[in-house]
Amino acid sequence: VKNTGCEALAEGLLGLELEHAGLNLAVNSIGDQGCVVLAERLASIMPRVVHLQLFDNSVSDAACPALAAMMPHLRELCLDLRQNRIGPAGCVALGEGLAQMGSAHKVALHLGANKIEDEGCVAVGNACRGLHHCRALTLTMSKNGIGDKGCTALASAVTTLPAITSLEVDLSSNSIENSGAAALRCAVMGLQGLSTTCVKLQNNPAQIESWKVEMLRD
Repeated sequence: VKNTGCEALAEGLLGLELEHAGLNLAVNSIGDQGCVVLAERLASIMPRVVHLQLFDNSVSDAACPALAAMMPHLRELCLDLRQNRIGPAGCVALGEGLAQMGSAHKVALHLGANKIEDEGCVAVGNACRGLHHCRALTLTMSKNGIGDKGCTALASAVTTLPAITSLEVDLSSNSIENSGAAALRCAVMGLQGLSTTCVKLQNNPAQIESWKVEMLRD
């Protein structure tokens, strides 16, 4: 599927009233143009739940404002942007939409194998502070050149999530040292409401690698 096919798909969505929109376009060539057209159409029909798989589609920072614009009214989002061409500026744009999802109860943002670096991770972390009602949060940011600065910012952000019960974070294959990893572990372990936690930090300089905690509370 290329950008023209994506435009035809978006045209097919015109006029539909959907509560749940799920599209798997992974490993195609829709590019920024196709992504923008599709995101704008989804924003116009205003579903409450969006699952959008755009893994490996040559999507760059240019498409991120359109993706952000579809987010504010959502109650659930799963957005897979792994292995694209997204950098810090794209994360800032995505963060603007994420920060407005205060009513969402489930959010999954997959950004692995891009080039978001510390600045992008900080932007995503700061945006997560607006997820006041989010119960389940998944953030995948492996292979992104993230160091202690980004990891520490994310650690600070997760402590502000009052409703969180399930947290998954993948920061594997980055440049995180012991101080960043320790800050994240301390922050996560301090979240009293968590029932399930999975944090991946393998293939970083940090000696603390990964942990998975399942806690049953009365």
